[in-house]
Amino acid sequence: LSFASGKSGAWTLHYLSGYAILTLVLFRILWGFFGSENARFLHFLKSPLAALRQLGRLTKRDSDTETSHNPAGGWMVVVLLALLLTQALSGLFTNHDPGFSYSQHGPLALKVTEATSESLSALHLAVQRYLLLAIGLHVLAIMFYKLVKGHELVMPMLTGEKLLPEGVKAPRLASGRLALGLLVLAGVAVFLFVRLLGGLAASNGPHQAGCLPAAAAEGAMAGAAGDGTLLEGSVKASTVSAKRRRLQGV
Repeated sequence: LSFASGKSGAWTLHYLSGYAILTLVLFRILWGFFGSENARFLHFLKSPLAALRQLGRLTKRDSDTETSHNPAGGWMVVVLLALLLTQALSGLFTNHDPGFSYSQHGPLALKVTEATSESLSALHLAVQRYLLLAIGLHVLAIMFYKLVKGHELVMPMLTGEKLLPEGVKAPRLASGRLALGLLVLAGVAVFLFVRLLGGLAASNGPHQAGCLPAAAAEGAMAGAAGDGTLLEGSVKASTVSAKRRRLQGV
């Protein structure tokens, strides 16, 4: 949705999808510390060496005993979260139009300098490519596990249920109320972040009254001088018209 709306120029939809992504990423980070046991970072993040060992057994068909992400999958989760967070945050400061039009710049673009906004715009476009690559790799890995290793990874994530071999302990699950509370907290945090900083940007930005750039100020002065000339000409024209009306009335 974010990719398609950005390509088509549907900026309102693009911004809304960005807010949603930022909210969900923040929620997932919170859930990684306070959520279910198998969703916590401390539970599934192993050493890089453990991830390499797991990749070395990639083609071996064995029983699925994982109750969370495997070591390699855990690091992929971190990569995806980091890319999504960078993409969403940089989008807040992007500038799609050199003129800083209000229809085509991020809500916080006026909070930073134009050079910074341009740099974050370039980062926003670059991360997009890496994000699509990471998503594609993740989908291929899921398909590989299904077809080659015989591990079903999608349905347990959707339903929360999975048949475990005997002797494998089921993880402790957090309550749905906690999940809803953290989701609401993430949404409120994103709203306040954008709203408050956006309000400060609007009041302190380079386009507010009394803070015109030098070029704009020069143009305003030139316009004022031109208006004076026009005013003088208008007065002369009005005087001539008045004289004509008086002559016609005689």
